[in-house]
Amino acid sequence: MTADGSPRPRFMRLRPEPARLWMRRAARSWPGPPGPWTDLAGLGLGHASAAGLPDPGEVAPGGGLLYVPPVRHELEGSRREWIARMGQAGVQTLVQLDAVDEAPQAGPTKVVRDLLRPLLERDYEVLDRVPRGALALWPLIAGLTDGEELRGKGCAALARAGIEILAPVVLSVDPKQLRALVETAPKTFGKAFDRAFHSTAPDHRVLAREAATHGLRSCWRRPVSSRARRALNDHLAEILIQAAELWLRLERPEGTGQELYRAARWAAETGVDIRALVSEGNEEIVPWLREPSLDLVREWAAEGRSPTLETWFEEYVGPSA
Repeated sequence: MTADGSPRPRFMRLRPEPARLWMRRAARSWPGPPGPWTDLAGLGLGHASAAGLPDPGEVAPGGGLLYVPPVRHELEGSRREWIARMGQAGVQTLVQLDAVDEAPQAGPTKVVRDLLRPLLERDYEVLDRVPRGALALWPLIAGLTDGEELRGKGCAALARAGIEILAPVVLSVDPKQLRALVETAPKTFGKAFDRAFHSTAPDHRVLAREAATHGLRSCWRRPVSSRARRALNDHLAEILIQAAELWLRLERPEGTGQELYRAARWAAETGVDIRALVSEGNEEIVPWLREPSLDLVREWAAEGRSPTLETWFEEYVGPSA
């Protein structure tokens, strides 16, 4: 129940960001499977749950990308039906599968492959079999899935498989979960206990650079879902969010990074047709739309993309000094 006594919504709103692959909503409770899996909504480890699938009737269309995590084995058929119903209702979904599971035939807007299990088990044969063209998620856990040898062999296997995007995400894992991970596979991890509890936080950029040396991209943005004003503005907002993150990861001035975030919030919230505003030369009436945000907006209005952002990303994954 909420503070005013009304029922608590079954779905929560999330801020769209690259780490969560641009999802905007997720269920508050979900029938997760046993064993390790990545919870993209919480940016941590998922957990087993006795909950049931939410009522499909509670999911409204048009609310942004909906996260569909894995479920207990006996509910997989029900989840496929649930996904199909979402598609019929016009709800865009991000469906998470294990590395080589069969994808649903209908419904999802995008499938993401969670590589956590084969990475923990050092199972390069499974990584070799990830479906061609996949969007693959590499969860980074200090001391367990961020080692140099694993990065090299793992990226090589995924390149052979022909995946489209390798998306690194740093997970926050509490000590109890970390201990359980280490204790379940001591032979695989060797001295993993010491590494897991005494390693520094994983570096997203190191994996992105390794991926680039194998010809893998680590930057994914959703394609524009329609030519409607709201969808186009959301697309621009995601470009500006990604620009803000890259700017700060490149250790450039904090103030400019925050201005990029502010421009992204404006793009996501305004009712203005931004493309029309720019094409008519009126973008300067927006007081907080300044360089470099203004340059990115103009590029997007002209081309539907930002060459400047692509240049920043090339710098981010380029050779270290």
